[in-house]
Amino acid sequence: MPGAPPPAPRGGPAGAAPRAVALAVHAVLQRERALDWCVVVAGVVIVVATDRAPVPKGPPYILKASLPDLAHPLLPNTVPAWSVPVLGIVLPAALLALHSLVFRRPTSELHKLLLGLLASVMVAGSITNLLKISVRRPRPDFVPRCWPDMKPVWASEDDFGGRPQCSGQPAVVAEGLKATDYWHHPTDIMTGLVLGFFVSWVVYASAREPGSSIGGGGGSGSGGLGAPGRQAAEDEGSHQPLLLRGGAAGSAAAFANTASAPLPSALLPV
Repeated sequence: MPGAPPPAPRGGPAGAAPRAVALAVHAVLQRERALDWCVVVAGVVIVVATDRAPVPKGPPYILKASLPDLAHPLLPNTVPAWSVPVLGIVLPAALLALHSLVFRRPTSELHKLLLGLLASVMVAGSITNLLKISVRRPRPDFVPRCWPDMKPVWASEDDFGGRPQCSGQPAVVAEGLKATDYWHHPTDIMTGLVLGFFVSWVVYASAREPGSSIGGGGGSGSGGLGAPGRQAAEDEGSHQPLLLRGGAAGSAAAFANTASAPLPSALLPV
């Protein structure tokens, strides 16, 4: 039509703004994902450090009436140690990945689920290790650990109990003062079960948007994008970080919502 302005070139300012927005959102999401995994790595370090932390020196006060309950034979493990991370981490992660593959769920949902799984394990493991070295409850096989000849000797005692003077190997005796997941009391099992469920619920609640499931739409990375922007964020893998809810991702989303041009998913970097 005579007098009509020529169309803007594809690579001009009209096409550059949506791509700049897409790159900004992509960069924010990647930084938040990296931060989440850094927190998981820090959790692994804390779990290992607390597991190797020394038990405070000196056995605790033990009631003489409880000695029969602590005199179970010292036997080797019947369940190998490697089975704990396999059953607690590897198997659930494989099932989550299989579910996402079979039902064709977005990769962002699998990312959140794996983060929640690892965060739950790390937090529960750290709390358990700290309780082990602070409570120092003798294991059911403490007597053969402390007195290999099964003859109690006390460093100090009264009519009801005392502090044992152990003749066994110090490392073996120290392990006997940790209520961990082997050689344990039934109450230790129940406490660990409740702790694991509670930590898992807290992690799930912190990553879940109100009124939606953990894999549902409307995360902090896409809640303010509008229809075109929301679709682009979902294609990118909308991410609601476990620790930064409504932070930089929300700012980037708000910025994307103010852009006059739509944000097609084709503009997002691969």
